[in-house]
Amino acid sequence: MTAVRSRRRLRFATALVLGAGLVVAGCAQDAPSDEPEPDSGAEDGAADGEETSGEDVELRMYWWGSDLRHRITEEAIQAYEAENPGVTVQAEYADWSAYWDRLATMTAGGDMPDIIQMDLQFLSEYAARGSLADLENLPIDFSEWDEGTVDNGRTPDGLFAAVAGINAQVALLNPAVFEEAGVDLPDDTTWTWDDYLEIGQQISDSGVGYGTSPIISDHAAEAWLNQRGLSLFTDDGGLGFEAADLAEYYAYIEELTESGAAPDPATQADDISAPLDQSLFGTGQSAMSFWWSNQLAAVEDASGTDIEIALRPSSNAGDSPSGTYYKASMFFSIAETSPHQEEAAAFLDFMLNSEEAAPIVLAERGIAPNLTVREAMLDDLTEADVRVSEYIDDIADVVDSPPPIPPEGGSVAQELIQRIGLEVVFGQSTPEEAAESAYAELSDSVVGG
Repeated sequence: MTAVRSRRRLRFATALVLGAGLVVAGCAQDAPSDEPEPDSGAEDGAADGEETSGEDVELRMYWWGSDLRHRITEEAIQAYEAENPGVTVQAEYADWSAYWDRLATMTAGGDMPDIIQMDLQFLSEYAARGSLADLENLPIDFSEWDEGTVDNGRTPDGLFAAVAGINAQVALLNPAVFEEAGVDLPDDTTWTWDDYLEIGQQISDSGVGYGTSPIISDHAAEAWLNQRGLSLFTDDGGLGFEAADLAEYYAYIEELTESGAAPDPATQADDISAPLDQSLFGTGQSAMSFWWSNQLAAVEDASGTDIEIALRPSSNAGDSPSGTYYKASMFFSIAETSPHQEEAAAFLDFMLNSEEAAPIVLAERGIAPNLTVREAMLDDLTEADVRVSEYIDDIADVVDSPPPIPPEGGSVAQELIQRIGLEVVFGQSTPEEAAESAYAELSDSVVGG
């Protein structure tokens, strides 16, 4: 494989039938819609868990994402409502940064939406609180899914989430910025973190833009640890690394900043919280950034240019472990308090399993977990989604086994690693001090830590 990756033909029957234990991480930096959010008032009606047979039903569906996700989800809702005249689905959405605070508030107030887009880092917590319905008791057909894919939404207490799509974390490269800077695209099968730093410096020094967007995240830290045979968490709910291991990652973040490969601290802080369409990479101001593969279409839509997908740099110069793995991009869950669980499940069955919905939802949330649906949508995939599918297929021989699922309390990792990482780039903490602080906070937060 070369820098721009010589893509092979799709091999869905082999590389995309994913094994057990696919893991998810959140899609940060998704863009909010410019439209006002719909009213979030819950429908009055039957008591929790009761069905209202024979009556019109109004469901509330809540998700995070980009404008593109909003558009296609609303189109799928309209298609379902046309086939089911007695059912309406009220759309509610937010950007990632606001989504979870709002969901927690709604849940605490007994106003949880019927259908929730769920992320694995929060799945254990909501399931443990009894907030989610067990999907095995509801009419969602998993018979054409790989069993391991289904089990991604399973905790020891039940199946509380259905995989919405499959993806991988990637490095996205803007060829136009590389060309203007006079820098060649890297060979992503062999490049190292040192190469990433050097390339970032060269591009920043050229004056055409920033070499790299900030890569301060739990996902980047996770890749750094995974490539060293470590992990953020262990299977028993503890931490899978020592503070000294995280200090090396923070030292690298510091070096990216001090070298000029990454932006100044204030710009990094702004970019970390920016929605996708306002981010440095989304607006063509940086040459490299870390994203989820299913975000390619939204990034290209925002930037107005073709973007290249690449493996992230490695500590092992292309050898194993790569720190790359297949994961569920996100999930759908149903509220335990929903008075219309059966109808909510029927809608999710349409979204995930119907050939009618396939050409609408396509691969924006990731590669379809249903094998028949996956094949049915091939002719309708956008050029960007075809490239994502090819990428997922192409890396089949280099992906690692996924790391352990975040335990209850592990959802703090993203905010914590970013917050303390910013202390490093602002010079408020040394990498060693920051790592000790992050390790202590994370240990106190996770169950079993």
